Amino acid sequence: MKNWMFIGHEKTGWRSAVIYTFVEQIRRHGKDPFAYFEWVFGKLMHDPAPEELPDLLPAAWLKAQGEPAMADDTAAA
Repeated sequence: MKNWMFIGHEKTGWRSAVIYTFVEQIRRHGKDPFAYFEWVFGKLMHDPAPEELPDLLPAAWLKAQGEPAMADDTAAA
């Protein structure tokens, strides 16, 4: 339980939580989180416009992989 007590800077915990959330969203669909991060970092290297950033979220990547969007999953449950 105390593994994350001394994670570093005060904002590091929040950033880690975002990354772990992305990883678990992708794993939940049986996909490889490393493949997502490889894809998204490749896109980020080309400095996307702010309006393009939502297209880089895991839900958009999963949709491009043929998976239903995240919101669709909760509606089906």
